[in-house]
Amino acid sequence: MPYKILVVDDDKMVRKLFMDLLKKENHIVKAASSGEEALALLNKEPFDAALLDIKLKGMSGLDTLKEIKDKYPQTIVIMITGFGY
Repeated sequence: MPYKILVVDDDKMVRKLFMDLLKKENHIVKAASSGEEALALLNKEPFDAALLDIKLKGMSGLDTLKEIKDKYPQTIVIMITGFGY
């Protein structure tokens, strides 16, 4: 069953990588390069899940996560990062 997934990362290559992998699995995929852009997309249409980078330019991934869970609690969010913590 295909899921509708939002990929949120400010790195264009990372967005493309995740989009390509998810589309290969027949999922419906859209992308955003910022937290603000992700919230605007979520405001227009529902998503089953989001892959969300922790470190974003502008609104942080953690702030975006809070907004998503407050406004769209049905959306599953998977946090991703290229940085070690």
